[in-house]
Amino acid sequence: MKSLSGTLRRCLTKRGLCLFLAGLLLLSLVPLLALSFYAFPQIDDFFFGLYPRHQFLETGSLISVLKEAWSAVKENYMNWQGTYTAIALFSLQPGIFGEQYYCLTTWILLGMIILSNAVLLWVLIRDYLQGDVWNWGILSCIVIFLGVQQQPSLSQGLYFFNGGIYYIFFHALMLLYLASLLRLAIRPKPARIVWCSVLAIALGGANYLTSLLSIELTALLLFLFFLKSRKSGISLLLPALLLAAGFALSLAAPGNAVRAATSEAAGAMSAAQSIASSLRAALAAVADYGSGYLLAAMLLLLPVFLRLAESAPFRFSFPLLVVFASFLLFASSFTPTFYAMGSVGPPRAQNLRMLLFVQLAILDEGYLIGWAVKRREQSGCTIQQRNRTGENCRRRFGYRVALCAVTAALFLGMLVLDRETPIAAVQAWQTIKSGEAAVYRQEQEERIAILNGPGSDVVIPRLTVRPSTLFILDIKDHTGFVWNYQLARYYYKNSVVTESAP
Repeated sequence: MKSLSGTLRRCLTKRGLCLFLAGLLLLSLVPLLALSFYAFPQIDDFFFGLYPRHQFLETGSLISVLKEAWSAVKENYMNWQGTYTAIALFSLQPGIFGEQYYCLTTWILLGMIILSNAVLLWVLIRDYLQGDVWNWGILSCIVIFLGVQQQPSLSQGLYFFNGGIYYIFFHALMLLYLASLLRLAIRPKPARIVWCSVLAIALGGANYLTSLLSIELTALLLFLFFLKSRKSGISLLLPALLLAAGFALSLAAPGNAVRAATSEAAGAMSAAQSIASSLRAALAAVADYGSGYLLAAMLLLLPVFLRLAESAPFRFSFPLLVVFASFLLFASSFTPTFYAMGSVGPPRAQNLRMLLFVQLAILDEGYLIGWAVKRREQSGCTIQQRNRTGENCRRRFGYRVALCAVTAALFLGMLVLDRETPIAAVQAWQTIKSGEAAVYRQEQEERIAILNGPGSDVVIPRLTVRPSTLFILDIKDHTGFVWNYQLARYYYKNSVVTESAP
């Protein structure tokens, strides 16, 4: 009995919990990374990767590929959209160097999610809250796990370069930018100003959801740091101005007007309608995104936030204001798509919103607990004082055991009962285990062999499987469909169609 108690005590320490969660996170990524080897370029990948691919095949020169990417930025700026950084990256999808490299899409996106969350949380916990590395590790693992595993659309996120880069990658880049601004405000240095400025220029040409969020958060940080220290506030001015200038440049693109005239923008709303619709959509999303997994994570984070609040040099004075501001920030992520298209946008945009929702929900929890702890301290009672006696230590250990048991039961219950929308790792594993992924890859490879073969007018086999985790849209059995045309150009063909339906 004593040995069991000792084992539990070791496992339920911060170090033990951190290592366990890190192992669980890595294990959950294995099916997602394994499924990446079954992914292939789709729809927009062919359009934006067209000329860079041709240049690489014809010259083998990376310089020529980069020149074509720059040409794509200029052409699309005038004729389709102004998001200059995004277009440059779209043009460099890994498939242009060979379809076998398209699997890098998933690795790049998962790597950015992990890196950006870990870096931002390191700055917040270590630099601002003066927490230890184990609390940082626990919080990082939980936030990353929730953001990755609850993606609304895997096929348009982790396995589609164009969609994943446009939303997931740039959201991660924004987190790195915020982390850099927070460090710059603490210790202003020329090199840090330059780095923040580079990131600001890049984010100015991102998708409009991320660009708007970046401007809102930059303005908030400017206000807060000017209140604290004039020097800190001034250090953020150049990146803030460059971000605003980049966003203005993106909005001013002639191509935006061209795109607005298409059927894609037929349902566009006024600014007032967009804001009202965004608030309603955000309320619905809060109810939709609030899962049992998030509740389990919040329960597990209670002792972490209690410790962080105890050591934090902040008073956490405005809990309701922070929660309300978080909701408004989340709601603003819907405004660009309502304004441009009259809807919440494609599923890949929802991937970004899920990441944002998880991060804001965890932030709000931490702030509310911080406020409660500081209020209790004002009454003269601290965590250290309450935990001095052996009886309190035993009671605290019992609380940890009960909390972990409830969290584990909730998590396992969700895994078993949530069969309609399982977590991403389960979806990926099911796709591989069922054999769908293998058949999909085989049929795509057969198509590629035909497309790379002789003939200018080719017919490719129909896909017999269309895994929801990998597949988005296929070409048709006639040449009038736009993606038939784009696929034909991508592979140097005059026309490409599928076999007619039986």
